[in-house]
Amino acid sequence: MLSLPKSLPIKKKFQDLADNFDVAFWCGDLNFRLEQTREVVIREVKDGTSILDFDQLNFLRNEGLVWGFCNIYQINFHTGINFVKTGI
Repeated sequence: MLSLPKSLPIKKKFQDLADNFDVAFWCGDLNFRLEQTREVVIREVKDGTSILDFDQLNFLRNEGLVWGFCNIYQINFHTGINFVKTGI
């Protein structure tokens, strides 16, 4: 069994936690999705309305549950969709 340390010594404490490391490994399902039906998303995009209100990642960030240590900039361009419905 691999024995990993429970904590790592950090010599310099940066304001942004991510600045303490040169490399980060993200594991698991990082495919955040839109919490809305396909029809609603397509309608909103066609109307030029932002679909970021339906974004799972933005919701979790606003609740303070994920990525609190990162500075993620606001999206200031029109979002789009890339969705192809298949028979799977």
